[in-house]
Amino acid sequence: MKKKKYIITLSLCFTLLAPTACDFLDIPLPKDQLVQDNVYTTDQSAIAAVAGVYEGMINASGQLGNLNIALELCADNLAFSGNDNGYVQFFEGNVQENNSYVQNLWTAFYRNIYRCNAVLEGLPAATNVSPELRDQLRGELLALRAFCYFYLINLWEDVPLITGTDYRVNQGLGRTPTTDIQEVMLRDLEEAKGLLTSDYPSSDRGRINLRAVQALLARIYASLENWQEAASLAGDIMSDATYELEGSEDVYKVGSRETIWQLIPYNFPAQAPTHIPGNPGIVPTYYLTPDLIDTFMPDDKRLQAWTGMNTVGEASYYYSRKYRVTTGNNPVTEALVVFRLAELYLIRAEANAILGNEEEALLDLQAVRSRAGLGDIEVQGEALLRAITDERRRELFAEWGFRWLDLRRTGTADDVLGAAKPGWLPTDALWPLPINEMERNPYLVPQNPGY
Repeated sequence: MKKKKYIITLSLCFTLLAPTACDFLDIPLPKDQLVQDNVYTTDQSAIAAVAGVYEGMINASGQLGNLNIALELCADNLAFSGNDNGYVQFFEGNVQENNSYVQNLWTAFYRNIYRCNAVLEGLPAATNVSPELRDQLRGELLALRAFCYFYLINLWEDVPLITGTDYRVNQGLGRTPTTDIQEVMLRDLEEAKGLLTSDYPSSDRGRINLRAVQALLARIYASLENWQEAASLAGDIMSDATYELEGSEDVYKVGSRETIWQLIPYNFPAQAPTHIPGNPGIVPTYYLTPDLIDTFMPDDKRLQAWTGMNTVGEASYYYSRKYRVTTGNNPVTEALVVFRLAELYLIRAEANAILGNEEEALLDLQAVRSRAGLGDIEVQGEALLRAITDERRRELFAEWGFRWLDLRRTGTADDVLGAAKPGWLPTDALWPLPINEMERNPYLVPQNPGY
């Protein structure tokens, strides 16, 4: 095997196999841990329980930031100048089974899934909660759970499908085929569509509405190459006057009309401290690859608005500054954007290009380019698809691992990353299951190939 096995001991309060290991259901519960009998007696308590699920995701935003860094390093958008071995592994395409970031992300996603399951189990018996509110909250939770599974299957493929909170059942679960998980995700999201409206449950777009569900469905259908559905869903959102493309300077600000769903990181910055170096005279720890920077035209507004540059000697190092607040975020001025309108333009552009509707594809592509201050282009066929791929790379860099996901779903990872990473092997397109999880749960076999 290319990879070596390591055994490590991690102290986790909340694990996939034993979510009650820290008496999760028995201790006085903080706001992000309201479950079952502790809630559901009034509308307000049910809302508080679901707010706790969102807060759990916000509190995990540090791990979600690690997800973004890890996937950009795995792809060809980001380089690493530090000595953190976990990140070095991502950058070199040599991820090990004991990588702590791999373990932490696995745990973060399943912790959020457990929170969703706990409240979902309690809602049907919440007879004192209005039926309309129960439906709305169920829709939000189904979508949150599907979002977590979207990343789990894209990082590891077959993973345990957990839809309840009974650890006696969960501890014996093996790996569920990806296709089965996708069926559950689609079923849950279709149900959520019927339970939610385009109205937001909160004023800050910090909770899921119908449009956020449609955005996730469009992303999933694009990954499944169901282009008709992807285009239709994207179009539904694009036709809603609630949303519009913002100027490049305002995309990630609270109040952006481009945002479909965002996580509000109260009292701490969204992502800026990770990317923006503290000293203008040093090599950034995480810097954008020259290959990515070379795809931008010099007059592209995104290059000016979304990147910074440090000059060290004769070399220039660009870094992401999509998020700029580095110390404190109170009052909140930036949010961690999960879904935004530009992605939907590019999903529909790609779908229409593949479906043969090239004029429509060009219109959507040009809408994104125009916001960046770029002129029209005339391309068709494979050149049009390449232009859309390149535009996705420029528009969505340093966001939710889009480049990595795109390379995998288009089958181009081996060609692109084989050239960028000398040690690249086809099996590197999946992460290893965390060794700690495999040691605890014998049903998780087999390990992903190559590890």
